[in-house]
Amino acid sequence: MRSSCRWKRRARSIPCTGESDTFFGRQRRSQFKPREVYRWRWENEGFFRTYKRTLKKVTLMSRTLRLVHREAEASMIATQLLLCQGALAMPAPKKNELPVMCSPRGVLLEARREISGRRQSKPFWERIRRAQRERRERTSAKQKRQWPRRKPHKPPPPPVLLRLTTAQKLKLQQHLQAA
Repeated sequence: MRSSCRWKRRARSIPCTGESDTFFGRQRRSQFKPREVYRWRWENEGFFRTYKRTLKKVTLMSRTLRLVHREAEASMIATQLLLCQGALAMPAPKKNELPVMCSPRGVLLEARREISGRRQSKPFWERIRRAQRERRERTSAKQKRQWPRRKPHKPPPPPVLLRLTTAQKLKLQQHLQAA
C-alpha cells in the first residue's frame, strides 16, 4: 500500500492519503454496486453493437485523419441521440418489473419516416413509444447454423495387408540369392 502511494505521489505530484486507493475512491465506491457497473458495461457494448449493426457504421468515408475523427464523433453522437430519444419515449417501468427497452432499429425507422416528410397518422413521440424490444421467451437458439470448427479426429482404419503371389515370391528369392 505504501509503495503504491509513493508511486502515485511521484507520478502525479499529488498527496496520497491512502484512502483513494481505487479509481472511484472509498466514498464513491460504496455508491456503485457491482451489478450496476456490469449493466453499464453491457449497455456500452450494446451501444457499439447498435453503432455498427443498426447504423451500419463499419467504414468511415472521410479521407483525412481529422475528418475521420470528426465523422466518427458525429455519428456516435447521432447514435446516442437516437438511443436517448427511444429511452425517453418508453413508458415508466411498473413495480417489480424490468423496464421496457427501446428497439434501436424501430426508433431509427421512425426517425427516417419523420425525416422523409411523408404525412403520418400519429405523432412522432407516439410512434417511437411503440418501438419496443421483443420480450418473448426464446424457443430456439439465436444462432442459425453451426460455427465451422475442426472435424473430430477419426483414427485411421487398420492396414490392408497384401499377400505375395507365387511369382513375386520366386522373384524375391532370386534377388536374395544373387546378393
